[in-house]
Amino acid sequence: MHIPICKPQLDDAELAEVAQVLQSGWLMQGSKTEKFERLIADYIGTTYAVATTSCSTALHLAMRQCRIGPGDEVIVPSLTWVATAAAVEECGGRPVFCDIDPLTFNIDANQVESLISSSTRAIIAVNLFGLAADLPRLAQIACKHGLYLVEDAACSLGATVDGCQSGTFGRMGCFSFHPRKSITTGEGGMIVGHCQEDENSLRSLRSHGFRTTSKPGSPSVPYDLGDFDRVGYNYRMTDLQAAVGIAQMKKLDGIIARRREIAAKYHRELKGIQLFRLPVEPETYFHTYQSYVVMVECDGGSFDSRAQAMKQRNKIMLKLQNDGIATRPGTHAVHTLSYYRQRYDLTAATCPYATDAMNLSIALPLYPSMTESEIEYVIARCRSAVAEVGSGSSVATH
Repeated sequence: MHIPICKPQLDDAELAEVAQVLQSGWLMQGSKTEKFERLIADYIGTTYAVATTSCSTALHLAMRQCRIGPGDEVIVPSLTWVATAAAVEECGGRPVFCDIDPLTFNIDANQVESLISSSTRAIIAVNLFGLAADLPRLAQIACKHGLYLVEDAACSLGATVDGCQSGTFGRMGCFSFHPRKSITTGEGGMIVGHCQEDENSLRSLRSHGFRTTSKPGSPSVPYDLGDFDRVGYNYRMTDLQAAVGIAQMKKLDGIIARRREIAAKYHRELKGIQLFRLPVEPETYFHTYQSYVVMVECDGGSFDSRAQAMKQRNKIMLKLQNDGIATRPGTHAVHTLSYYRQRYDLTAATCPYATDAMNLSIALPLYPSMTESEIEYVIARCRSAVAEVGSGSSVATH
């Protein structure tokens, strides 16, 4: 078998939407983008949704809107895709890395307040792998200290806490439509929120800083070039991308349901592997399982035991690869990456749980079109790989 880490669910519905765009002759940001934005805003329950080229650019715009600049600090979790920290750097700010809760992979809210200084301006909460962070607690902390809370909800479209959608707890929420996410537009992102001032500014910033000079409600005239009262960017989604997104939104609930169904089977069948620690879904949380990430358990906290566990993790991944099963580490511990490590004089021990999560995690294949035989094959080969690696690990029998 050949089983990829992910596979978008695409069919004739996407082709039909894209065909409409091609037939219209209008390929750039237009009516399809507006429709896709409204579908996202309605689904999440926000006042606005502003489409962008990616979640990375959405985060950059969010930091711009929060007026992050030189001398400002923004608290971010270390375990995340590098774009979270890069959005702060791009505005001249400094990302301050916070360690994670090792059970949820998300930012440890208990550590956040200790990192707040007189220079702190914002907190970015990453909802990793489809599970929301402790957003109610983080919102309280942000409010208490007068900070912006921005959600990096790249992985968490449809995830909830106490029935409230991820992306709605902070000043702004940023989503991704990369092919590894629950729905895709190939590349693409979205910023959501409730503040009209933010919406107007974000729409300007994504279009080079444009603002119209026509009076509201007046008809357009061919000689109105508009004005540019700020430095902006070309972060506009095309109608071709939005057309795919429109078709994908119709499938979203079914996609999430199927992901949870596969995750439940992984839970049942992998819990006997003592070397694996499985992902959790805290009470009142709704996990969408954008990724199903297991941790290779470490026998003790010493450097040698961590190194041994990492070797075991790598051997398991190589054995699965030889069996035709694609895997990946969960994601980076950004504080260990060369740029950030050298710029801020950081070490792996700065955020030890994030370092472990990078070095000891395995993301298993999970996508809606996985067949039962493919799921069972992944489970069987996981059990076999762990048994072959051995070295103190044991596998329960069914």
